[in-house]
Amino acid sequence: MKRCAEKVRQEILIRYMCGDTPKELSEEFDIHFATVYRWINTWENETEKHFLTELPLQKMGMVLEYVKDLKQQLEETERSLAIVHESGILQAIPLKERLNMAMSLAETYSAKLLCHTFEISQSTFYHHRRNKVERNVSNVTVIYVMQSERLLWKAGGDWVPGESK
Repeated sequence: MKRCAEKVRQEILIRYMCGDTPKELSEEFDIHFATVYRWINTWENETEKHFLTELPLQKMGMVLEYVKDLKQQLEETERSLAIVHESGILQAIPLKERLNMAMSLAETYSAKLLCHTFEISQSTFYHHRRNKVERNVSNVTVIYVMQSERLLWKAGGDWVPGESK
């Protein structure tokens, strides 16, 4: 088992305090999850006896530094997204394509976030989703009717009874 530097342990504890789960930390730092849980439990037991104001300033400073870094990353990401929106590059992509991209991510992200990201009105998003579901239901119905009635499509565009097997 490899020995971890105290700095890595402190970073894990800070990230845990800031909301990362032990499982995420274990995977990211490639440290067995039991070790991460043990560190967290030891830290919680030690700090349980003290008020927050009694914690060493060094540890508080490390937490504040980490939060400051996260805030800076968030601001940079927001600026990047603002540049994309202000450039109008998304408008170069046809609405139908943007809707399809948004629909492919609808299981993972909220409609509000997708609409903001792809510059689509929410009413258009929901209208497209509803129509897509209705089209799928219609297609399934037509296929079912065709199979149950044994209908075939003639080149002339008429439905004709199919041959029985």
